[in-house]
Amino acid sequence: MLDRARREFPDSDSVRVFRALTLNDARQPDEAVAELLTVVTGHAEVTDLGRWTVGLRGLAQWLADGRPE
Repeated sequence: MLDRARREFPDSDSVRVFRALTLNDARQPDEAVAELLTVVTGHAEVTDLGRWTVGLRGLAQWLADGRPE
């Protein structure tokens, strides 16, 4: 259901956060953290994460890709 909601509402942070929580419960912590990092870095301009955005997005992608070598 959350995957469908994400397709229908790709810009919804709420859907992404609840999907991340579900992924964590499903023992997929890397994908969950990747999803949360994507949400957080999408709002880096309103936090003190601005200078870390590129690195955190890279980490999110690396985790989402299954930690490739």
